[in-house]
Amino acid sequence: MADRASRMLERLERLKSDRQTWDSHFESLARVFLPRRLGFTSERVDGERRTEELFDGTPQQAARGLAAALDGLIKPKSEQWVKTRVVDDALDGEDEAKDWLEFVDDRMFKAIYNPRSRFQQASGEVDHDLAVLGTGSLFIGEAQNLDRLTFASQDLSGLYIMVDADGMVNGLYRTRKFTARQAQEFFVDRLGGSIGKTAAKAIEDKSPDKKLDYVHVVVPRKERDRSRRDNLNLPFASIWIDVAEKEILHESGFHEFPFAIPRWDTLSGEIYGRSPAMISLPDANTLQAQGETILMAGEYATLPPIFAPSDSIVGPSKLRPGRYTFYDLDAAVGQRLSQPIFPMQTGANIPIGREMQNDTRDQVWSAFFRNILNLPNAGPQMTATEIIQRKEEFIRTIGPVFGRLESDYLAPIVERVFGIMLRAGAFGEIPELLAGQDVRFEFRSPVERVRKQIEAAAALKSVEEIGLVAQATGDVSVLDFVDRDKVAKLIDEANGANILRSDREVAEARQQRAEAEQAAQQADDAERALTVGADVLQKTGLLDQAGA
Repeated sequence: MADRASRMLERLERLKSDRQTWDSHFESLARVFLPRRLGFTSERVDGERRTEELFDGTPQQAARGLAAALDGLIKPKSEQWVKTRVVDDALDGEDEAKDWLEFVDDRMFKAIYNPRSRFQQASGEVDHDLAVLGTGSLFIGEAQNLDRLTFASQDLSGLYIMVDADGMVNGLYRTRKFTARQAQEFFVDRLGGSIGKTAAKAIEDKSPDKKLDYVHVVVPRKERDRSRRDNLNLPFASIWIDVAEKEILHESGFHEFPFAIPRWDTLSGEIYGRSPAMISLPDANTLQAQGETILMAGEYATLPPIFAPSDSIVGPSKLRPGRYTFYDLDAAVGQRLSQPIFPMQTGANIPIGREMQNDTRDQVWSAFFRNILNLPNAGPQMTATEIIQRKEEFIRTIGPVFGRLESDYLAPIVERVFGIMLRAGAFGEIPELLAGQDVRFEFRSPVERVRKQIEAAAALKSVEEIGLVAQATGDVSVLDFVDRDKVAKLIDEANGANILRSDREVAEARQQRAEAEQAAQQADDAERALTVGADVLQKTGLLDQAGA
C-alpha cells in the first residue's frame, strides 16, 4: 500500500514539473485579471490584499463581464437549457416517453438550481477561471445524506489534470490542506476511513489546527470486477493520500468521472486551455503602467513640487507633489527672478495619456468579446436582413467557443447529474417502452437559439422564394418540395415557445380532419345526386306523374 502511494506521489511531482511554465503564466494572468487566484508560484496568505500593484481595474471588469456572459449564454437560470431525448427518434415522439422525459428535465433542473447545491456560486467561479486561466474545474457529487447534489469549484493552482489518447480529460490529482480536526471530520466521520498517523499525532499533541497536506487522486480503474458494483470496482478510482506518511487513507470510486474540466481553447499537444486573458495580457500590463503614470502626472498637475531660493543651504531635490526644493538663486540663474518661488512645470499632457489609456482599454474589452456579445441585439431602424447578418457574425465569432463548452462543460455536468439521480430513483418508474434505451442531451442555450433563428429565417426565405416561383410559373406543384412540418418545428425551436403538439397528436388531428372532410364530401355528393335526379325527373315529366 505504501509503495502504491509513493508511486502516485512521484507521478504528482512529474505533473508539477511538467506544468512549471504554465504556472508562471497563470500567476501573471491572475495578478492583473483575477488576484484571488494568485498562488501558482507564490505563497498565499489568507486575507492578504492582492491588488497593491494594480492601477486600473479594466482587466478585472472585462473578465467578470465575460464570465457573466458565459453564465447567461450557456446555462441561464431563467429557462431549462437541457432537453433529454431518446437516441431512438421513433420512441422520442411517443406521448408516454415525452411525458417522462419532460419530467426528467424538470427534476434535473430543479436539483441543479437547488440553493443548497451551490451550483450558481461554484459554476460562476469556474466561468471566471475559464475567462482568465483558460481552464476550470467543477466537482459534481451528492451530499453525505444523499438528499441533494453538491457542486464545488476547484482551485487550479493545486489541480493537475491528465488526458487520454483523444485529448479528453479522464483523471486528475489535486492537493488539499486540512487541519487535523478537519481530517478527523472528513476521513473518519464522512468517509469512514482512517485519520492517518500525521493527523492522529497532531491531535495527540493538542494541535488540532495544524495544517496537513493531502492528495486526492481520481483516475480510471484499470483492474476491476465488472460484475460487482461496490466502491472498489467502479469505473473511476478515488484515492486519498497522506503526503507526510505516504499512506493511503481512503479508497472508493465513482460511476462517472465526477469533474467537469472545461477548457476555453486548446492547442495540439497541450493539456491546459488558453484564454482570452492570455491574448490581452500585454495590454493589461500596459494599462497598469499607464494608470500609474497618469496618476503621477495628475498629482504633479494638481499639487506640483515647489521651488524656492536658499541663501546658504541647497538640499537634494524633492520631486514629490507639494514638496519644496531649495536652490541658490544667484548660482542658478546669475540674477534674482521676479518670481523666486514657483511650481515646477512638468509639461505633462494628461488628455493624451487618457486617450492612450482608453485605446488600450478598448483592446482589453475587445479580447473579452464585449463588442461581439452585443451583436444579437437589434439596433434602431434595422432591417430583418441586417439583424440576421449581425446574428450570423455573432455565431461565426463566438459559436465555436460555446460549442466546445457545451461538450466539455455542460455535457459532463448533465451526464453526471442524470446518473446520480437515476441511481437514486429520483425519476420514478421508467416507462416500459424506454427500458434499456439510451438517452442523449440537447442544450437549448441562447446561443443555440440564435443559431436556430438563423436557420428559421433561412427556411422562411426559401419558402417565400419558392412561393414566388410557383406564382411566376403557375405551377403550384413546386410547393410539394417544402416540408411544412419541418419548417413549423424549426420556427418553434427558434422562438423557444415549445407550443407544438406531439407527432401522434398531429397525426390524430389530421386523420380526424380527413375523415370529417370525407364525410362532408360524401354528404355533398349525395345532395348533388339528389339535385341532379330531381332535375332529370322534372324534365322528363316523371316527377309530375310520380306526384299524381
